[in-house]
Amino acid sequence: MTQEGYLLRGPRFGIRRIQERDIDLIGGWIFDPELSPEYIARADPEEAEQMDVRALLTPSDEDPGPFYFLALVADDAVGEQVAFVNFLSKNGPPHYLWEGEILVGRRPDGAKGVGTEVFALAIEVLFSETPAQKLWGPIATDNTASLRMAERLGFKWEGFLRQHIPMASGVKDARLGSVLKSEWELPFKLDREEHV
Repeated sequence: MTQEGYLLRGPRFGIRRIQERDIDLIGGWIFDPELSPEYIARADPEEAEQMDVRALLTPSDEDPGPFYFLALVADDAVGEQVAFVNFLSKNGPPHYLWEGEILVGRRPDGAKGVGTEVFALAIEVLFSETPAQKLWGPIATDNTASLRMAERLGFKWEGFLRQHIPMASGVKDARLGSVLKSEWELPFKLDREEHV
């Protein structure tokens, strides 16, 4: 994997800001009911048709305003996209509270732990590149893989949200988890040269 353009590299993946070349692929992932049933279930069909994924290319740091986002893409060792991570701060300046979501679009050779490694790298970038002090988000109670990933990454459970996440199969209950910048630790070691 070349280091050009990567904010951080982990054992198997590199993380970078979203680029023009990613837009069509990620747009396809977002609207694929197999990959993102939560988004498909809550999207208004007319709104989905008009959604401009290219808006993710606009760096929020140019004009943060009340919303501030960080859109990242993870590539494998040969530079192929494997996941998309989106962080959003809706609390206005000082933008200390962020929500995050990950969409794994491809698992190279059926690899396991893709989401965990990619989301860990993305959280490291979030806490080092933005004013974020807390990352939080709801996870459907029947999404055992995401619940386990959050626990492996040090998330603490803050609450239970009834009928919170719309899915094609119905509205799901969720656990609300968070991790603080002050308690965050990468679950693997990085060599100095892996920081870009």
